[in-house]
Amino acid sequence: MNRKKFFVIPASMLFLFLLMFIGFRPLTPENNTNLLSLKGSFIQSSSLSGTAASLALKNAVPGKAGFIAAVQSGSGAKAPIVQTASTLPFKVYLSPSCQTWNPYSDGSGSEEYHMRQIASAMPAYLQQYGIQSVLAAPQTGNYANQKKTITARVKQAADTNCNLYLAIHSNARDGGPKINGTTIFYPSTSEQSLRFAHILTSNFAYPNKNDIDFTTQDELWEMYMPKMPHCLIETAYHDNPEDIQWIEANTQKIAQNLAYCIALYANPAATANFT
Repeated sequence: MNRKKFFVIPASMLFLFLLMFIGFRPLTPENNTNLLSLKGSFIQSSSLSGTAASLALKNAVPGKAGFIAAVQSGSGAKAPIVQTASTLPFKVYLSPSCQTWNPYSDGSGSEEYHMRQIASAMPAYLQQYGIQSVLAAPQTGNYANQKKTITARVKQAADTNCNLYLAIHSNARDGGPKINGTTIFYPSTSEQSLRFAHILTSNFAYPNKNDIDFTTQDELWEMYMPKMPHCLIETAYHDNPEDIQWIEANTQKIAQNLAYCIALYANPAATANFT
């Protein structure tokens, strides 16, 4: 009677074989980490290894519009959504002029009235880019109450975690050399505010591009109070008949254009069909 021969595999060798099988299995979509983007994001959906996904999250630019990452484990079960300060939807604070006492020279209303019309039209355009907004409440009281109003707005912008602050005004000559056009103010100590000022200067819709400039004036309340990147735009002159006519005829266009500029700041790769 012939006896069959059996080979006994030591447990340690069997364990080694198992490790080799698990460790060298090919990467597939099922065992990769998936980085998903939601509607409104400027980051494309992609399938990344765990290391690459970690780097992608680590290097994500703060405040990208609409960007929330969901990480999927190797077993296919979704891990909790990663939602940090750097991946929350981008949010901008809109602060139209509160100067009800500054009349337009054609008698059509005040600086506060016309700039609030622009600011009130902006959220709908911002939503198209996945950008959230907070619109400041109207001015209450007279000139003496102005600083209190601005202080409250700056606090609201911080409390609502806004990534950007934009003050929207119209200008007056007040004896200065400039009589028309657009001026953008930014705080001299903020690199990101300067970047936003460049975007506004290069893209704002004022008809004569040679009459758009930017400068610093740190003593302005809305220059030194906000802590997030911020700018103040003087859209045009409300004591110049041609500028007044342009503002009043282009409320929606100005709102759409400023939303576009904000989208460019939130993500330089943003695309838009603004004309």
